[in-house]
Amino acid sequence: MAERTERIQVSYSLEEGTGHVHRKKIQEDQIIEDRVVARYDAEKQILFFKNLYDLKNFKIGALTFLSENEMSVRTFQREDMDLDPPLTKDIPPRPKKNRLEGDKTDDVVSWYMKYRPNEFATRYGFLGTYTGKVLIRIPQWVPRPIDGQLEYRGEQRTEKDVVNAAVTLRKTHLTYTPDECVDWDDDDPNSDIEDDRPTYTPPAKTAGKGKQPVPRRDEGAED
Repeated sequence: MAERTERIQVSYSLEEGTGHVHRKKIQEDQIIEDRVVARYDAEKQILFFKNLYDLKNFKIGALTFLSENEMSVRTFQREDMDLDPPLTKDIPPRPKKNRLEGDKTDDVVSWYMKYRPNEFATRYGFLGTYTGKVLIRIPQWVPRPIDGQLEYRGEQRTEKDVVNAAVTLRKTHLTYTPDECVDWDDDDPNSDIEDDRPTYTPPAKTAGKGKQPVPRRDEGAED
């Protein structure tokens, strides 16, 4: 009978002093991989990612860990791009977020794109530009005969041509997602990570600060 292999667990922790966010893979109480996936500036509440790879694969895990440990994130930046400079008086304040749409409110997205290009790229997951056909999904709402209330009846799909359209991981009114781009070619599939959910509970004798497991959540709209 084959010997059972223990499942690989995932744990996040924050390194004091450097602000490095570590992602550890653990098997049989042994750390088999320890990778720095982000850097957190607690004073300015900024979460930095080294590049697009780390952003795509570790943003949800890092955000979940920080949020569950009561560490707020107000700003995102990618370190392989020019960092956004401090805001000046000639730049208008960011528009208010719609309660339902959060940071995907149209005016907010437009403001980030115009005045905070790094923040825009990191917050919404900018992947590149695309020229070609995109798939447009139009929800179909039909009045019910009995009371006239609108009822969802699926969606109508159509295609249109775009030129140099922005492609992002998160859908906004100014961008398309990869699955909407008919001929999108992701030259960086890069996902050897099937599940980034923190799952590890350290043994009592080794449990330390910053190693608490937390549940996975969707990538929410931070302030």
